[in-house]
Amino acid sequence: HLLGNQVGAEFLNQENIKSVNPVNFFDENSFYILDDAENIKDEELMLRLFNSAIEAKAFLVLGAKKPFKFHLKDLNSRLKNVFVVEIENPELDSIKQLLMNGFARRQIILSRQVIDFIANNIDRDCEAIISAIKLVEFYVQEDAKPMRMSRIREILGV
Repeated sequence: HLLGNQVGAEFLNQENIKSVNPVNFFDENSFYILDDAENIKDEELMLRLFNSAIEAKAFLVLGAKKPFKFHLKDLNSRLKNVFVVEIENPELDSIKQLLMNGFARRQIILSRQVIDFIANNIDRDCEAIISAIKLVEFYVQEDAKPMRMSRIREILGV
C-alpha cells in the first residue's frame, strides 16, 4: 500500500479483474497492484492480465503471502521473468524506529524506555506496530495524562 499510494496505483482484486477486458484495461506507465495473487483460480484470466500489462507497458505488482505456482506453463514462464521481492517482518531496531516515527507523526511523545517496552511486547510485524500506535493514540486522546510505563502495560495487557 505504501508503494501504491506513492505512485498512484490502482488496486485490483479478484472481483474487478473478472469483470474487465484485460486487453483495454491497462494504461501505459501506470501501476496496478493485485494482492493475494496466490488465490486466483482462473489462470487463463491471469495469463491474459499478464500479457495485457506487458503489451500496454504497464506495471503489474502481484502481492502474495506465500510463494506460488500456476498450472499453466505459459503463466509460470511469465512469472520466471518478473522480479521477486520478499518483504520480511522488521527486526527489533526497525520496529523501534517505526514506533518512534509513528508516534512523532501523531505528536505523541514517549520516552525511549516506553518505546523499547512496546517494541519488546508486540508481535514483530507491521500490523502489530500500526495497531500499537493506534491503540496508544486512542488512549492519549481519551486521557490527557502522560503515558507512563504502567499505563502502557495496562493498554497492551502485559
